[in-house]
Amino acid sequence: MNTMLMTVGYLRAHARRVGRNVFRNEAGALSLEWLVIAVALVAAVATAATFFDKALKAEDGKLP
Repeated sequence: MNTMLMTVGYLRAHARRVGRNVFRNEAGALSLEWLVIAVALVAAVATAATFFDKALKAEDGKLP
């Protein structure tokens, strides 16, 4: 079976399960710990994107 198809199927099933839990109020509230982790991940991605963008622009200037 195609790996991409399996991955999409898993993510779809997971999203449905989470969605059902949210509507049944079984998901629980977001704790401060998870919010801090989410903020740290967003900050890390933003920092990496800025770093890679600058690096690519610097290398792009060296091309003939």
